Amino acid sequence: LDEGKPVLLDLFATWCGPCWSFAETGVFEEFDALYGPNGDNSAFTISIEADPSTPESEFYGGGSSVGDWTSMITHHMADDASGSIADAYALAYYPTIYLICPDRTVTEIGQSGGDFTYWTVETLFEEVFVNTCPAPVEGSNAIIQSYNAELVSCGDVVIEPIVTILNMGTEDMTAC
Repeated sequence: LDEGKPVLLDLFATWCGPCWSFAETGVFEEFDALYGPNGDNSAFTISIEADPSTPESEFYGGGSSVGDWTSMITHHMADDASGSIADAYALAYYPTIYLICPDRTVTEIGQSGGDFTYWTVETLFEEVFVNTCPAPVEGSNAIIQSYNAELVSCGDVVIEPIVTILNMGTEDMTAC
């Protein structure tokens, strides 16, 4: 995100049939090959096994796993053994797929492009780079990412706000 790249986040469970069906489409692998580190490096794709009760050994099949995930997923993959990611996203079902833009906005995009068919590389490209994440603009482009301060309406109290600024431009910012 700090490099200005959108992140595709697939939260799945090894025992989940719909997760396996989505992985079988290969769309994240194709997308990653074109836009990930081995492509033009403009996006980051990661799949995370988000059920903390699932042992890491089930990545390779066996147990309640529907198959060998290491042969199915070739982009970045991780195990959320602690459950912190599942808790943070309050997962209600698997798979849950999010798009996180460089400005830190998080959008659940699901398994399909809206017409009840799985994503294709083309429709996923449109969602990631055209419809959801704002494109960087030429030059410097400061946006306020967050603002945190208590409102003080009277008295001698000094307000010390915390403002987080993000550059959505193509040039480094040296002052603001």
